[in-house]
Amino acid sequence: MDNVLLDIKTEEIQYFIPELDISVNIPDRFIVCTRALDADETSLLKRGHNKDSIMSFMKENNVYLYAVDKKTDIGLRIGISNNELYINMLKNPSFENLSFLINGLENSIKYKGLTCINPYVFWKGEKAFYHYTMCLPEGDSNKYSDVFITAYGDHILQVNLYSNVIEFDNTWSKYLETIINSMVFGDPSAIEHKADKESDKQESIEYIDKEYGIRFTVPGNWKQEPMIGEYTTLKAKFKNDSKDGLLIIYSAVDLWDSFNAFEKVIYPRNIIDNTLFSKSDIAEMCSARESDVSTVIYNGKVFYKVKVKTSPQPYNGIYMYLDMIYDVYIQNGIIYMLQFSSTEKNEYYSDFEELLSSIEFYKD
Repeated sequence: MDNVLLDIKTEEIQYFIPELDISVNIPDRFIVCTRALDADETSLLKRGHNKDSIMSFMKENNVYLYAVDKKTDIGLRIGISNNELYINMLKNPSFENLSFLINGLENSIKYKGLTCINPYVFWKGEKAFYHYTMCLPEGDSNKYSDVFITAYGDHILQVNLYSNVIEFDNTWSKYLETIINSMVFGDPSAIEHKADKESDKQESIEYIDKEYGIRFTVPGNWKQEPMIGEYTTLKAKFKNDSKDGLLIIYSAVDLWDSFNAFEKVIYPRNIIDNTLFSKSDIAEMCSARESDVSTVIYNGKVFYKVKVKTSPQPYNGIYMYLDMIYDVYIQNGIIYMLQFSSTEKNEYYSDFEELLSSIEFYKD
């Protein structure tokens, strides 16, 4: 197999799976669907896929991320399953437990008419993933599926790469290891307590900015604070109920409105969007380094994500540099920015991503 097919240097986009509270980087060679993200219907149809059938498959098979390669039949899935015995073994990865699990999986696979290739254990920090490649003879060719599984709460998290045409080699598992290493795991109770999360959503508030045509849902443990002073771009501030000093700030500015008459002719409002701006442009806008700018998708929209260390700010009587995350989206000549006053490691960062996933733009 040509190793260029799965070049790990491909540009990556970060996706958030709210049902699992997991973030993961997926190479942009894939068209990606999550239950909260509608992939481009036209792109899916070109690859012979139907969005409705994919969503139905995901719900029936506990799949939460489904990706289709833009040029080949390669697919990628992230989902969960249940097997109490295997979960306990994955939670306690002793040599004996892992050996027993490997033998059990191999026997199970062979029983289904498949063969198991290249079983091994992969470690991401202290989390053990079991790897195996399934091979199913079909006519003169084989179907392949490269699989990694690990315990996630009281479920088995499964990540697999598959093809009906292309033969697998060690490149595939190394490629999946790169994707797994990009994963940021949140709280696995997001799976077990969906009912609780639904009740939390009932307490959430909807914020609407009629001037700039945007609405989003603020999780229930955040409350809107009054903006003290006169601000032209800062529109709203939300304070966390549990964590003192933790803020989400929304701002917007009409960039096109600041153009002179000649610039407005050269650059019509409707073409001023993300595509006109590079990572370098966004870095300069946010006083950050270009290396700290990446792209991430929420609800089908590509945001620029910027990690920023602010200039010294007063905090408890001393001046400190504060870490911030900015998510920037540009559309119809307007720059929208959401700021989170901490890092991705903060326990409430998933609330920020939930807010970003709820963003909708509208016209009155």
